[in-house]
Amino acid sequence: MKQKPPYPDSCPKGFRRPVYRLAFCAWAMGMVVLVAVLTRCSVKEKTPRTPAKIAYGMEVPRVDNPEFLVVCEPGRYTLLYDTLYRQAAWAAYTLTRQDVENTPAERGDRFVICPIVREKGWPYATTKDYTNSGYDRGHLVPSADRLQTQAGNDATFRMSNIAPQTPRLNRVVWNALEGEVRELAERLDTLWIVTGGHLQAGLPRIGVNGVGVPERFFKVLLAKKDVGYQAIGFVIPNTEEIAGTFRDYAVSVEAVEELAGIDFFPNLPDAIEERVEATYDPTEWEF
Repeated sequence: MKQKPPYPDSCPKGFRRPVYRLAFCAWAMGMVVLVAVLTRCSVKEKTPRTPAKIAYGMEVPRVDNPEFLVVCEPGRYTLLYDTLYRQAAWAAYTLTRQDVENTPAERGDRFVICPIVREKGWPYATTKDYTNSGYDRGHLVPSADRLQTQAGNDATFRMSNIAPQTPRLNRVVWNALEGEVRELAERLDTLWIVTGGHLQAGLPRIGVNGVGVPERFFKVLLAKKDVGYQAIGFVIPNTEEIAGTFRDYAVSVEAVEELAGIDFFPNLPDAIEERVEATYDPTEWEF
């Protein structure tokens, strides 16, 4: 009588021993696990990463890539550094009534390399780039807006906060605008401010470090009054001859956004942001 095999006849030829059968099953299960892991990794790599949401103050524009964001704690301002033109694309800060009423510090007047820019190894401007260039070292965050502490005032003289401005702009028109902004802060208590030069392609340069010279400068303001928020912008040419006063260069914040490609005040609720940025009324600001 023929004896039955200890395993089914349907087993593949060559796998007639239980030990081989166990090895084959282990190999098959391993392949299944490997395929599953590879598939999971492949799906994970193809899934776009959502950047982490970064919380900043009301004054800071939208920042998609924070790599070149510089936070100056002593000066209480934030800027986005432009390595191509050796200056900030914008500088943002809050100005309060206390800032303009409590001013025990003195103007530092000592221009220095920004330690954060130096530490990161980015190219930077020096004061020698401005020597005999015909341009002033114009502040984005004004020295007079940071007189509460000496360290705060000194921080406004970091070269990352400086940009080339003509004497007519820096000493007359822009200076008058900055003074008016301080009066506004005293009346309204708090202003959120963003200032910068329009850094488009092909700017002329000065100095051995190739500092870009903006053709125009902008400043946008946001305030909260009893009736809600209001905003206004200014775009002023960086030329030797500037007609009129800063009031003649008032525009909507939306117009500045279109010019500079910057999304201002993104932390406002969308409906409020759209409304206040689309319109402006200089009379509401009592300029």
